[in-house]
Amino acid sequence: MANLTVSHDTLRIAQAEHRAERVLRENEERSKRCLKVQYGVMTILSESKSVDEAASRILHHISGVLSWDLGMFWIADDVTKTLKNLDIWQVANGAGLEVVDVSRAGTFTLGKGLPGQIWEVNKPIWISDLRRDLSFSRCKIAMKEGFLSAFGFPISVGSKVLGVLEFFSREVRELDTEMLEAMATLGGQIGQFMNRLAAEKALKQAVSARDEFMSIASHELKTPLTSLKLQAQVRKRILSREDFAAFPHEKIKRMVDDDEKQIDRLTRLVDDMLDISRLTSGQFVLNLSEVNLGKMVQEVLERFQPQLQSNEISCSFDSSALVVGMWDHYRIEQIFTNLLMNAMKYGGGKPIHVSISANGRFARLSVRDQGVGITKENQTKIFKLFERVVSSAGISGLGLGLYIVRQLVEAHDGAIVVESEPGKGSEFTVELPLKRELA
Repeated sequence: MANLTVSHDTLRIAQAEHRAERVLRENEERSKRCLKVQYGVMTILSESKSVDEAASRILHHISGVLSWDLGMFWIADDVTKTLKNLDIWQVANGAGLEVVDVSRAGTFTLGKGLPGQIWEVNKPIWISDLRRDLSFSRCKIAMKEGFLSAFGFPISVGSKVLGVLEFFSREVRELDTEMLEAMATLGGQIGQFMNRLAAEKALKQAVSARDEFMSIASHELKTPLTSLKLQAQVRKRILSREDFAAFPHEKIKRMVDDDEKQIDRLTRLVDDMLDISRLTSGQFVLNLSEVNLGKMVQEVLERFQPQLQSNEISCSFDSSALVVGMWDHYRIEQIFTNLLMNAMKYGGGKPIHVSISANGRFARLSVRDQGVGITKENQTKIFKLFERVVSSAGISGLGLGLYIVRQLVEAHDGAIVVESEPGKGSEFTVELPLKRELA
């Protein structure tokens, strides 16, 4: 009897040792797979020059090493606030899957579907058995096509989620905490890669825009200088011949007027560039005082009357009430002047309408033209530094005016919006708080 007990004990010990060895081997294999996934993905990131290039390789590698049947790469769109599908990888026999077609065509908002849930919590999620969890929209479709497990993890930089990676298996896969933790780390590394690419792209665009601006600004500065220089050379030649009859009163007046226009143009260009320097260096200061908005608008319109008449542009002004606020008079005048000049430049010679109003808390100043209009795509672009939008009429700007306007408006704790359609004109509306503490 004692021998039998010993035999049973020996057997139990052997079985326990066997199980322990098996678990140890499985843990070692799992660790090796995790390391292989991480090493492979890091290699892919180091070799890729774009997210598109890396996406399919990452899906293929993770799915292959971890034996998952379907992988999807989702990108967060900051404009639409949705997750959009960038790429999908599936095993060779998975062609024509409905879940793939639905995913390619669909998007996810925050908290919706498995990708949306991962986006919301910014943490990995594992579903061992889809039959017990019907919480996401494609679950029934996935199960119909034989998928039983799913997991996903965020691609993030800190608290900002840039995308989501999602995987499906046709086997029931129990929660693998070690692997899920490794994938969370991997999501951060992919996020750093995407963040770096975005920063590099933004830098290239900024440098390109700056270089283009410098080229255009040089041309814009040379134009009035060239005109002034030519006029000076003509006068010098005439004076050297002592041909004073060549300077009748009307001609002198015309020449002085032309000189003044060119000097004003140079002054505006230099002032704009100085404002950019102050705004970007943080040396910009508002000098607040009580400003009568209607009176200020009227004064600017009177100053521009000769220019409006010479271009045969009519301009109406509607002031529904007395509007007075604590603002920087010079900068508010600068805002309106830039918007008025913009309407004259892009309005196609058609009537311009200016209006002001107040609702108790805010004052509104609107300038509407009937010109070429602005596409939806360009309505945010026009307020960026060094950005230029060439209209259908071939008119272009330096990319300073509207950027300066927005910065001045925001310095007053205000906002500016544009409503426009191509061919139907544009309306710029500035909203300013009526009450503001003096600094």
